[in-house]
Amino acid sequence: MHNAYLEYAMDLGWLGLGLFLFLLAGCIGTAARLRDRCADLPPLRELFTLADAIRISLVGFSVAALFHPVAYTFYLFLVAGPAVALPSVYTAETRRLLVGVDPVNARDNGRSAMTAHSRPVTRFGPDGKGNR
Repeated sequence: MHNAYLEYAMDLGWLGLGLFLFLLAGCIGTAARLRDRCADLPPLRELFTLADAIRISLVGFSVAALFHPVAYTFYLFLVAGPAVALPSVYTAETRRLLVGVDPVNARDNGRSAMTAHSRPVTRFGPDGKGNR
């Protein structure tokens, strides 16, 4: 085969190639949307950088696939997996910033992690010296 897209078309047919391109375009679109959402928010600067890096990596893979004849490599999925997870990370980070509760470390005790009874995220422990 001449490139990865032709190999997908030959092995999976036009429908398989279309689904692959839909997956690729969806991952690039998700990363681009989250990059735009985080662009003006200084607390989400790291998420902005991650979304931008994922977007650039997927675009780079898309261009390289035009010239690389091996379609079935795992490199795409190493980048597409975090692209799929980006919306969940964005939701958790915005909740943490807005409510002040860390949804991962909050004690649940039968309640929702976002209730007023949850422990707020602080940089220091109760004694103010970093000891929890």
